[in-house]
Amino acid sequence: MDLRLYHNSHEFYYRSSFGAVPSGSRLILRLRVSGSDAPNCRARIRLWQSNVGESFVPMSYEDGVFTGIVAIPPQGCLLWYYFVVDDGHTTVYYGNNYDRLGGEGAKYPDVPPAYQVTVYDKDAHTPDWFKHAIVYQIFPDRFRHGTRTSGRLYGKKGAVIHSHWDDVPYYCKREGNGDIVYYDFFGGNIAGIREKLPYLKELGITAIYLNPIFESSSNHRYGTADYFRVDPMLGTNEEFAAFCQAARKEGIHIILDGVFSHTGADSIYFNRFGNYPGVGACQSKESPYYEWYRFKHYPDDYEAWWGVSDLPDVEETTPSYMDFIIDSEDSVLKYWLNEGISGWRLDVIDELPVPFLRRFYHTLKEEKPDAVLIGEVWEDASNKVSYSEQREYLCGYDIDSAMNYAQRSLMIDFMTG
Repeated sequence: MDLRLYHNSHEFYYRSSFGAVPSGSRLILRLRVSGSDAPNCRARIRLWQSNVGESFVPMSYEDGVFTGIVAIPPQGCLLWYYFVVDDGHTTVYYGNNYDRLGGEGAKYPDVPPAYQVTVYDKDAHTPDWFKHAIVYQIFPDRFRHGTRTSGRLYGKKGAVIHSHWDDVPYYCKREGNGDIVYYDFFGGNIAGIREKLPYLKELGITAIYLNPIFESSSNHRYGTADYFRVDPMLGTNEEFAAFCQAARKEGIHIILDGVFSHTGADSIYFNRFGNYPGVGACQSKESPYYEWYRFKHYPDDYEAWWGVSDLPDVEETTPSYMDFIIDSEDSVLKYWLNEGISGWRLDVIDELPVPFLRRFYHTLKEEKPDAVLIGEVWEDASNKVSYSEQREYLCGYDIDSAMNYAQRSLMIDFMTG
């Protein structure tokens, strides 16, 4: 077939909206065609809607250009498109370029890579304060040790405490298998962060994202022991609430790190080492927390985050867990909003089931419409596939924003040549 085709998703003539489009709108797509066979051809737009299926949109022909109008669905979603052209005997395709970067595409003899259209819920609203926020991330143990605090520097069982702030961090590992025996702590705390609020304000910071602050046996605190308690080494719940209030007076919002895909093995809920009163899931099947976890062979063999036994996975959609984290009047989500935070950053969001995530998002917005929800997505958040499911993070139902590791990688690659 004598046919030359051209479409460029970065040019408004060929695609009437660059980038994301609102739900319920329309999108005009054009495909230029030239060659002796052009007048005898017909063209269609092949669409694929995430988690729904395919459809086709006919295109009209005039003066060497095929034009099609796509009716955008009334809800946020992902659409993918390419063009199918045939003359009744031969079929060719025009789709995204080989690198899938958008812009000028290419002609293919068979099914091509598709162009992406991110459709966002037109009624979704990202909090205004966050749209232009300058966010400062703080790893609490390593930022600053404040002097006016109730934090117990030497009060954590099994902890190695550095006597000097400038020591080199050190992991005490078990010989042979690499398990961490003791975590090392430098003693940073909430009081230390509060003392530096004037400095942070001078930098122009308008939001602080804190890595986990809840009680935990680890220095990174991604293995939660108690979702309702600030780690005693950092201070008290009352100190944290006062810190949030002080930050707000400086025009600074506080965002907490929520780790809800797993807990710590050393926790109220699992209690593998018996360090907590009450009965944990690892101690008895009669524990109120037993149904949260995925045991393969009780009690020693259980699903854990990436196989790390210190971080047992939870079944997030278990009704009692959903109630504990999200739904009840005194849920984890609601408690810390009442303490003064302005939102959450959800750890490993692609390992949270969609029903859990959307319940969290909508409950957060019901409780505090100007609260923000950020997701940790290491890949391109606009089209992430997780556990064989197309995620729709940027469509207005799941989160307000994502950790932009993709841009981070591009910047580092550029700087390092």
